[in-house]
Amino acid sequence: MKCSPPLHVDDVAVDHPGVTFVICRNGNPWIRDCMEVVHKNSNVCTDISGLVLGNASDRFEKFMRTQLQATLLSGVEPRKAPFGTDWPISSMETYLELMEELKVREADKRKMMDENSARLFRLSAGDSPIEKGSLWSRLR
Repeated sequence: MKCSPPLHVDDVAVDHPGVTFVICRNGNPWIRDCMEVVHKNSNVCTDISGLVLGNASDRFEKFMRTQLQATLLSGVEPRKAPFGTDWPISSMETYLELMEELKVREADKRKMMDENSARLFRLSAGDSPIEKGSLWSRLR
């Protein structure tokens, strides 16, 4: 844990502007620090994995949902928040429910669910399972 705070990523991102960094789990438990690092550095993103543990009904998961919503409203652009899960610890259905509940535009959900990862991993649209109708079609 002592090497995990997102502020460490800030130093490296500044020193290596040609490298893209992804802070996992929205920086939890350093969510506010993560927001600042992602907002400040054009080469840093944060994925939205690790935010739910089961069926998204307990207090931790409700808290994490509010934190994710705050992250997206407070400066982390959806284009810098690729979709991620903790499957098989949490079901894909739980993460799809999380995405459905987010109060962001449909175009931004599409960025988070598909376009961000395609850009980060340099995939063509034809490589995306979402383009073939799996996850994205379930959110529409």
